[in-house]
Amino acid sequence: MNSTVTRDVEAYTIYAGNPARFIRKRFDDELIALLEKFQWWNKTIDEIQALIPILTCSDLEKVKRELRKLTVANA
Repeated sequence: MNSTVTRDVEAYTIYAGNPARFIRKRFDDELIALLEKFQWWNKTIDEIQALIPILTCSDLEKVKRELRKLTVANA
């Protein structure tokens, strides 16, 4: 809140301060690439609701495995 961001920032990164500065990535590079390739935000509401257990899972290795499967299935 009240941060000044004057340029695009990378997906899934945390910035803070004024001016905003990079803090850290939310996920590792592999998971970020899988999320970007899968493009969950372009899915229908029903598809997203079905994905919620995967996308909110705290086991990030499991999330990667599931996204790999879904990306291959949708290719």
